[in-house]
Amino acid sequence: MKEIERKIFDIDTKAVSLKLLKMGAKILFKGIVRVKYFDTKKGDIRKKHNLLRVRQLGEKRVEVCFKCNKRVKDGCKIYDECEFFAYDFDRVSRFFEKLGYVCTCYYEKKRTEFNLKNIKIEMDEYPRIKPFIEIEASSVKKINDLINELGLEKNEASSETINEVLKRKYPKISLNNLTFKKSK
Repeated sequence: MKEIERKIFDIDTKAVSLKLLKMGAKILFKGIVRVKYFDTKKGDIRKKHNLLRVRQLGEKRVEVCFKCNKRVKDGCKIYDECEFFAYDFDRVSRFFEKLGYVCTCYYEKKRTEFNLKNIKIEMDEYPRIKPFIEIEASSVKKINDLINELGLEKNEASSETINEVLKRKYPKISLNNLTFKKSK
């Protein structure tokens, strides 16, 4: 599967949420997301600009994802992605550790996930970082059209990963252990 997405910064979360709902978007998830990245001890996955991630959304939804072949086209980040769902965040994490992988990063964010005509809109809020949205669609055109419909075409946009965003916009903040509260 191919993932095509772009981040939009400096958003008013309430205004964007209201616009999306008025346009017919449905809220699919709202809550805390726990995220762990895994790699080999030598960093082989990261060296290839790939990623192996386990993500827990709320209490019941756990996503396991491998992304590779990163590229940028027309301001959007594109990955080839293989994803499946599990039921236990800690058990999946231990599974990767038993295979010899190490957790290289753990963080949390608050997310509101919308769906509008098969376009995924994720509104993310991190500790100490201004909120932004990430729009994921089947084409760059669909992303651009939605940005225009939301009136966000003048906002800063990026194809960067969250790590790249932090390095550029918030150089004193590390993604690892960026949490809202004490975590496991």
